[in-house]
Amino acid sequence: MKRSKLIFITLMTLSMTLFLFGCSSSSENDASAANAAITEAAVTEADDTSESTRAENTSELGTSAAESIALADAGVSASDVKYINSYTEYDDGEPHHYEVEFAVYDSTTGLETTYKYEIHLTSGEILQCYTEQH
Repeated sequence: MKRSKLIFITLMTLSMTLFLFGCSSSSENDASAANAAITEAAVTEADDTSESTRAENTSELGTSAAESIALADAGVSASDVKYINSYTEYDDGEPHHYEVEFAVYDSTTGLETTYKYEIHLTSGEILQCYTEQH
């Protein structure tokens, strides 16, 4: 939805720019202004890529792969997980690492163990791992 609104606004801006410059007398200035508007629209659209598109273009692993790495390291089966949350963590607007958090309930001890992993975006290296039992 956000992407479609951005595209609509970009197209409207481009249309208005072309209309306004189409009415002026200097054709050389018109062409450079129209090219600048088109370039700006392309940059704006490129900045609004989704995580999956970004992952395809930069060989990032993706959150599903990060989840698999964390579960394997913990020695936990996906079917034993009570919940799992994963997302890309950003630092200064740039993707930094994946955060994967999940919990496993041990019926024999009655304890729940919460795991939190930080996984490198492209290499899959485990940067940090925290566990807590309660």
